[in-house]
Amino acid sequence: MKDDSVFYTTLLSFYTKSKKPWHDAEATYQKMREKDLLFKPYPYYKLISLYGLLGETNMVDEVLRQMEENGVVHDKTLTENNVLKV
Repeated sequence: MKDDSVFYTTLLSFYTKSKKPWHDAEATYQKMREKDLLFKPYPYYKLISLYGLLGETNMVDEVLRQMEENGVVHDKTLTENNVLKV
């Protein structure tokens, strides 16, 4: 399971560095949700950054909600910095 988490997190990081394959980033995030691999804050931060690049502020709120819903412990300062970039 750890190997899957590292693989999908790396893939998500790759996809979120550019606006072009945003649908690939969303599909990767969804796959991580299906496999219960969203237990660390990093994938959420990457998606928040992507939605910031795209100007999708409503999706930032959704990702934050999912993060809280999944009980992911995060650094509030880092989370705020990621959100403020949006």
